[in-house]
Amino acid sequence: MIKMLLGIALVFTSSSALAQSFPEFTLRLETFEPRIAGGRLRQEIITKRYALNPQLVQRSRNFAKIATGLEADLERIFNALEREAVDARFAQLPNGNWEARQQSAWQVDAETTREALVKAIIEGRETADIKLTVTRPKRNLEDWAAQGIVQRFGGGESAFYGSRSFRVQNIVAASRILDGAIIAPGGEYDYNAALGELTAAKGFVDGYIIASGTLKKEIGGGICQVSTTVWRAAYLAGLPITARSNHSYRVSYYELATPRFAPPIGFEATVYAPYKNLKFKNDSGSSLLMQLSVNSSRMTMRVDLFGAAPQRRVTVSKPVYFGVKPAPAARFQADASVPLGRSRQIDGAVGGISVRQLRTVRYEDGRTLTDTTRSTYVPWGAIFAVNPLDPRVAPKAPATTAARP
Repeated sequence: MIKMLLGIALVFTSSSALAQSFPEFTLRLETFEPRIAGGRLRQEIITKRYALNPQLVQRSRNFAKIATGLEADLERIFNALEREAVDARFAQLPNGNWEARQQSAWQVDAETTREALVKAIIEGRETADIKLTVTRPKRNLEDWAAQGIVQRFGGGESAFYGSRSFRVQNIVAASRILDGAIIAPGGEYDYNAALGELTAAKGFVDGYIIASGTLKKEIGGGICQVSTTVWRAAYLAGLPITARSNHSYRVSYYELATPRFAPPIGFEATVYAPYKNLKFKNDSGSSLLMQLSVNSSRMTMRVDLFGAAPQRRVTVSKPVYFGVKPAPAARFQADASVPLGRSRQIDGAVGGISVRQLRTVRYEDGRTLTDTTRSTYVPWGAIFAVNPLDPRVAPKAPATTAARP
């Protein structure tokens, strides 16, 4: 019994001695990452701690260099820390507020970190710092804050469910190009100039456009979904609209409701360079950031504007409808892919109508501005694709200005 007790006592003594010989050593990282919240640029502290194997630390102390096993642990830590930069972006929180975050690129200065680690181990210290090279993303919060881009200024949204794949592709391609644009104080936003030429290299594909009184395929069909949503954002934010055109015919996509917004007839804007464009001015007094977001699963998109506090209140009257006209008879256009005797509907019928809406912008300095948006739509008959030999194929109509629905 005495021997057994002595054995236990020896075990306890050995364990205590081991703890004293190999104290815990921590490799630590402390850095900052900015965010914009509540209209202010804030700095968040990022802290990470990595406990190193005490026996490997002791072995490194004995030989005054990093032990082989510890080197493998360091490699895993360094690889886990390194990351690519991610551009800054605003996001809406569950409480309805907005904040912006970014991700800076991290590259571990491995050599400097190893030297600091060995020095700390030899000197008997219990911590050493990881040295990082931090690189801000191209689109970063410090630049935004310097330009006064710290709050949501306004926005608009639209839905495009039921769209064919070509239309979704063109919406996504245009949104990627326009996302992140910054409009200087007093500057004018030019949609066609910002989008540039529509090419396959930019991700655009052929889609239907309205031309010569019917539908035909042309690259970029569907980008008016984007111009419509941009226009809604600028219009509802109370920005001066300097160029806007409605489609010649009502297009059902621009009357689709989102979960938060049911647009009236005429609440849209078409573009077709160089004949039809969308332009608006930034009279906010600070820079405006335009952020586009597309949800391809829900088939919705939104455009949000960020800058200084709006300092204005915008109201839009109920639409006034007049000049209602019935839709004409169906039309048939040639499509070699359709077997003779068959048909495929490519567009529905819709009557003609005119609409006007009054917008009132009340500024905090007491000014009040009003403007009226008018849209007139001619009747549009259903269109069916049929074989070119089908006798119902109508002769070509005279050329008219086109638009991309």
